[in-house]
Amino acid sequence: PPILLEKKWEGDEETPELRPDEVTFIVSGIDKSTGEQKEVEVTFGKNDENQWRKQCDDIFEAETYTVTEKADGTLKNYTASGCVETTETGTTGKTVRVYTITNTMVEQQVLILKRSMESGDEASYLNGAEFSLYDTDPGEEGAEPVEPMEGKKNLVSTKVGEQDGVIYTDTLPAGTYWLV
Repeated sequence: PPILLEKKWEGDEETPELRPDEVTFIVSGIDKSTGEQKEVEVTFGKNDENQWRKQCDDIFEAETYTVTEKADGTLKNYTASGCVETTETGTTGKTVRVYTITNTMVEQQVLILKRSMESGDEASYLNGAEFSLYDTDPGEEGAEPVEPMEGKKNLVSTKVGEQDGVIYTDTLPAGTYWLV
């Protein structure tokens, strides 16, 4: 009987470009026909319905399957859940086992500082400089600064605790940003 592999994504609705084009699941189990341990890699991406699902019609038959995701470095901005097994009715009306792995976007702690480097001097951190933070190239038409701090588009470096020159300290979704 076929099985269905599914990848779900959480927390990256604003930055789907951080997702890889495809993922690889490793399906393993004891093959009922040979009694031997088998392992198959299945690589897939989004389907025509914009879902990350792959039906495997010709996979070996096993009483139970173990499904994991191949770690290849493309998911560094995510944490993965363990695999969850459910069932659903397939297109032929038969029950299909569904194996789902959900990846959740990791937010990054960010500290941005403004400093001046005078020739021969150690770095000095500056207060009072104004900046805007962009998540798209600010040179592109229509680019708007993001509002990382409750409606504030302009960030001003200031003293926070013992640290001068702090522009921003908080969490941001993983990605590329421009400070202008």
